[in-house]
Amino acid sequence: MLVVEKEKIYNEDYLGNTKPLKKKEVYEELEKSRRENLKINRKEKNQRKLRALKSVGVLFIVGMVIVVRYSVIYANQKQIANMKKEISTIKYKNDDIKVHLLKFKDIKSVDSAARGKFKMVEPSINDTYYYDLSKDNFINKEEENKGINKFLEKIKNILF
Repeated sequence: MLVVEKEKIYNEDYLGNTKPLKKKEVYEELEKSRRENLKINRKEKNQRKLRALKSVGVLFIVGMVIVVRYSVIYANQKQIANMKKEISTIKYKNDDIKVHLLKFKDIKSVDSAARGKFKMVEPSINDTYYYDLSKDNFINKEEENKGINKFLEKIKNILF
């Protein structure tokens, strides 16, 4: 009995971790540590992949921003070139109009154009009429309004 108790104390109660492990327990411990290592390795791999994916995403976004900016700049340059072209054509037309106006500044060219293109003739003394515009021939609008206002006043007085 004493030997059995001694063995019991020695193996299980006080020094349980020093007793020799069974093969199954050793295998389970090794398998458990191997699984933990695999988990840790997978997590690290996933984190590396995630970091790489984030870097690629950031680079893609930066690249797209750069491309968009260049396209905006290109569109603005194209618009500026079109406006410059339009300005030069307008200047050319403006110069043509100035030359055309200078032709009509000369009375002789106006006279020849009127006689040639429009078949105009110089009026004779019989065809001329003279009017005296110094006299006021037009009715004043205020006087016309006064007549209408008086008429409306009379109607209003009769009705009310």
